[in-house]
Amino acid sequence: MTFGKKAKLFLSRIPLWTQLALFTTLITFSVFFYLIYTSYQRSLQVITKTETETSCRMLSLEMQELETYIQELSLFCVQGCYDPAFNHIVEKTGPFQPGEEAYLKNRMRTWFYSRNDLKGFDFYLFNHSLRFHRTQNGTRTLPFSLPELTDSVPYRQCTRSNSFHAILPAENESDVLFRYCHFLLQIRTRQPIALVDLTID
Repeated sequence: MTFGKKAKLFLSRIPLWTQLALFTTLITFSVFFYLIYTSYQRSLQVITKTETETSCRMLSLEMQELETYIQELSLFCVQGCYDPAFNHIVEKTGPFQPGEEAYLKNRMRTWFYSRNDLKGFDFYLFNHSLRFHRTQNGTRTLPFSLPELTDSVPYRQCTRSNSFHAILPAENESDVLFRYCHFLLQIRTRQPIALVDLTID
C-alpha cells in the first residue's frame, strides 16, 4: 500500500471535526511562525541599519577630530614663522650671533611644554646643518648631514605633500602613536629651510 492510500485510510478513521481542528491548528501555527519570522527579519534589518548608520557617524566624527588635531599640529609647527627673531635666525646663513642659539632653545622649550602629547621635538636648521632635539630631559644640539636628511623618509614625504607635511608611523617605539613632520619655508623662495619632526605619544 502506498503512502497516499495509507494517509487517506488514516484520515477516513478520524472524525471530520477533528480533521478540521487539526487543519485549523496547523494553519494557525504556520501563520504564527511566519509572522514571527518576518518580524524577526525586519527587526534584524532595522538593527543592522541602525548600527551601520551609528558606526558611520562615529567614524565621521573621529575623522573630523583627527583632521582638527592634525591642523593643530600643523599650526604648532609653523608658529615660529610668526616670531620675527626666531624666523630671522632660521633664515640666516651665517654663524649664530651671541644669544641666538639660546633663544632658539628657549622657544623650543616653551613650545614643547605647551602641549602634553609630545615625546620628542626635533628641529632641523638646513642653513646651519644643526638639529635641535628636545625631550623632557632638555635640548641637545646635534650636527647633521643635509644630503643624508634629504634622502630620509620625513624629508621625501614632506616634499611630495602639497601641504609640506607628513604623518609617519612610529619607529620601534611601543609608547609612540606616530610622527608628524612639517617643513618651514623661506617666504620669498618657497623653499624649505627647516624641518620640524614631532614624536606624538
